Amino acid sequence: MAGNNQLRVFDIGSGRSLYSVSGIVPPVGFSSTGKSVIAARQRRAVVDVLADDAPGFAQEETRRHARNLLQGRSWRGEAGDDQLRDAMGSRDFAKLTNGLGDQVRSGIVILESRSGQLQHFVPYEFLGILPLNVALYPDGNQLAVLLWSGKAFDLWDLARRTKVTHSMDVLHDSQGAKRLSFSPDGNTLIITSDTRGPSYVWDTTQWRVVSSLSGHTDAITDVSYSTDGTRVATSSLDGTVRLWDTKSGALLWTFIDKGRDPVRSVTFSSNDLQLMAGAHDLLIWDTQLKP
Repeated sequence: MAGNNQLRVFDIGSGRSLYSVSGIVPPVGFSSTGKSVIAARQRRAVVDVLADDAPGFAQEETRRHARNLLQGRSWRGEAGDDQLRDAMGSRDFAKLTNGLGDQVRSGIVILESRSGQLQHFVPYEFLGILPLNVALYPDGNQLAVLLWSGKAFDLWDLARRTKVTHSMDVLHDSQGAKRLSFSPDGNTLIITSDTRGPSYVWDTTQWRVVSSLSGHTDAITDVSYSTDGTRVATSSLDGTVRLWDTKSGALLWTFIDKGRDPVRSVTFSSNDLQLMAGAHDLLIWDTQLKP
């Protein structure tokens, strides 16, 4: 992602740019299957859209007024929209805004990873506060959005465009959740915080906590499932990578970076025989040999 809020996706083999999307802000990432790209997009001001020559239904007079607001003045963002609303009247402004649709709304965009085609748009009025994390269910039909409070997440049914908000009362002793990770089969969702407290494994069929992952002495930075979902690895600022049984939450192994540098990321190899982690150096462990 570039500094100008532009998301660009490349083909690894050729290095060719496949497509780009503007107005994108974190969080950004691929779904667990790699078939979709999920990102947050912040709202564009109506005056900016009109000044960039909006679709034909917007009258030239309205576009000209928007351009005048921007030229040599301080009207930007909400201030410019307020001025345009005053000039048009609230009813006509609302009609115009609805007509511009997703161009002037904040939300979560879900794109087909290869083509960049928009699959879903979930509207959110961020008002400068972005969602902490998002995770797409493996079948692509549900989206979990972690809210800024870190104490709840919205679960969206993308086909019906409905949501249910789940409270995370188990996190009462921490600063809240920071990360969501679905298992490959979608049967569990791991929620981690940015403190040294435990992570929690949720059963997605009943939406309840079934186990906790306790042992790290500092914040968890990344989560990776084995391909069958039976094991999960977590990396931490405490300089360790820990391997857990997903169902029971039992700690299987602890891998320690010799320099005890903070470990920022972790992932299983495609055959689950190795764990790769990023610290000061690239760390690789054999998952079949006890450390």
